Amino acid sequence: MATTQARWRGWRVVIADLRAIAALAILMLVLLVAVIGGSPARPPTRVAMPAFDPAAIRTLRWSRPDGSPPIVLSSEGVHWTGTEGVPVDQRWIADLFSSLRSARWHRREAAARHTFRRTLAIISDNVTIAIELGERLAGTEQVWLRIDGSSEVLLVDGWLAKLVDPAEIDPYERFPCASAGSEARIASTTHGSVVELQTHPWRDGNGLVAPHLGDTLVAALDRLEYVALADGSTTTPDHLALGGRAFSFGGTCPGTELVALRAAGASRAGCVEPAAWRDVTDVLAELARGVDHTIDDRPAGFAIDHIELRGGTLALLKRPTVTIAGVVHPTDPERVAELVRALARSSSQPVTDEAGAPEVTLSITPVVGAVVALDLYPGSVQRRGEPRGLSIGSADHDILARPAVAYVDSERWSEEASTIAELTLDNITYRRGAVLGEWTREPAGRFDPALVEILATAAAKLHAPATSGTVTALHHLRLRFVPPIGIPVTRELVLGDIFASTGGACAGLFETSRVKLPAELCTAVAAVAAR
Repeated sequence: MATTQARWRGWRVVIADLRAIAALAILMLVLLVAVIGGSPARPPTRVAMPAFDPAAIRTLRWSRPDGSPPIVLSSEGVHWTGTEGVPVDQRWIADLFSSLRSARWHRREAAARHTFRRTLAIISDNVTIAIELGERLAGTEQVWLRIDGSSEVLLVDGWLAKLVDPAEIDPYERFPCASAGSEARIASTTHGSVVELQTHPWRDGNGLVAPHLGDTLVAALDRLEYVALADGSTTTPDHLALGGRAFSFGGTCPGTELVALRAAGASRAGCVEPAAWRDVTDVLAELARGVDHTIDDRPAGFAIDHIELRGGTLALLKRPTVTIAGVVHPTDPERVAELVRALARSSSQPVTDEAGAPEVTLSITPVVGAVVALDLYPGSVQRRGEPRGLSIGSADHDILARPAVAYVDSERWSEEASTIAELTLDNITYRRGAVLGEWTREPAGRFDPALVEILATAAAKLHAPATSGTVTALHHLRLRFVPPIGIPVTRELVLGDIFASTGGACAGLFETSRVKLPAELCTAVAAVAAR
């Protein structure tokens, strides 16, 4: 009996092993079939429009829910236009096509159970695809669509339905005047008042206009937004031109208080908010008040490319240079800054048209725009062709009267004071000792080493702009620089009389140039010479 039970237990183990082997064999067979025969069939694609090709589309036509004429857009290459002449928003079209190409559906069911309220017809050269908009799925943002008369409807996300069911204004450009700032000309006729501005810098028929007026007008035009299209005829008696684009305006859209703004060639006007339009007309009214209210009261406050001065040309873009007799020189940054500030300074008092010949004329070329000829008179400047001038102070007058040579970099040398080994003032030579601040004198005599050190410090770095007139020599100064590395250098100056009302600056002669020497150098020379 025990033997029989043991045999039976052995057979059960064998049977279990055979079952495991059979299961493993079946699994291996399934894997082999998958490898040889390919993967199992995939579920159907959920792309709503798998064959959609935006490049082939020529016309888009939306039915209007109220039964009025449809919205129809047509392509000319990659550019879309509306049959009503209102500019089309090209980005909106691109968003529509991108959305249709990538749209996915979530569910589908029989179309017989649904009703449809709007149709978008997508027309290419040889085929028309109709997308019918059904009802919204209760409690969700999803919407049913039927594509090309299919027996089934597809449930898609609400954002796609918004493109299939746009508001009337949606496909069109909402900001008709957004390019005003880049146009070369803005012109308007309002209630018989004519305003015409040329841009960069702003000017009208009388000359340069205060820049805030032009900038405010552009900002107001940029903010104009179509919030609807007019239904029915509109009266638009006034006119606006932005470069080569023309608009008419002045009436209201029928049945509303919105202002009608019609692009030239459009059969319908766009409608803008009255407050936004008042911002435009307020600036136009200010510009129509005349030169006394609109003139730019700065001689030349715009961005300048270059200025023609007496004897040369001062270029201001990037790194300023001055060209004299064909030779390009680096400029004195302080003097260039003084000139720019003088040109951009507001005038406190207008003056009448100046008579007689100007002292000098500056020909100023803006970065963008026409050349401005600025005539300089004893107490004023006047932009040529304008009916009035601008008063200026004597300091600004002197700056504007400078010749080109006055803007050549005034740095004559730049060394360390400790490298001055000796200096000779007139016939007396001072040599530096081994200790900083220690000096000896030849020929021997009384002197103050501290004053000599002050003179060495003042003479180590010299900025001396060119000037006109003669120099009566009062002192001769020779400096010998001996740097730790390099070749010794000798510099020489002639010092003359102190200028009146300059705080101690004096006339000088460097090499062959007449220069204006700084007050600290002139004072130090006089102090050492007096000892």
